[in-house]
Amino acid sequence: PFDFGYGGYGTYRFVVLFPPTLDEIGIYLPPQHSAYVLWIDGQLVATNGKVGSSPTTYRAEWKPQVVRIPLRKSTLEFVLQISDFSMNTGGYFYPLRIGLPPIVEKRSTVRSTAEIIAFGVLLFVGLYCFLMYISARRALTLLFLGISSILFALRTITHGEMVYTLFFA
Repeated sequence: PFDFGYGGYGTYRFVVLFPPTLDEIGIYLPPQHSAYVLWIDGQLVATNGKVGSSPTTYRAEWKPQVVRIPLRKSTLEFVLQISDFSMNTGGYFYPLRIGLPPIVEKRSTVRSTAEIIAFGVLLFVGLYCFLMYISARRALTLLFLGISSILFALRTITHGEMVYTLFFA
């Protein structure tokens, strides 16, 4: 009953208070379906695609980012400009994560590494099953398992941390 369609643009603004003992923070920006620009205290920190006010002026990208921000004061003003004209799950769908830089960077690296390992294992299993099917033509289950494993391997690197962007960006 409330189908507003999709497509639009907007700006979020929020202020975050940090302990005065922190010198630096890390921010993890997960891949989004939208284009965005993140400003912190008036300085451009991260971009994803090109923010625009119409489908012709906007271009989305899917790239995770980790940024380090030095703290000169205990409060930071975040301004996030977003536009999306191509996905029904647009907007800033996945939350950004703020923490100590080594922890934020390590979590991102661990996630990416886990996805690369899963890709490798699934691809190996898929190719092995496919080769076994070729050598023993009677077992269709090997063919289906091989195809499924290869498709899951491809899904692993094109979703989540989007690790294919590390190689093809």
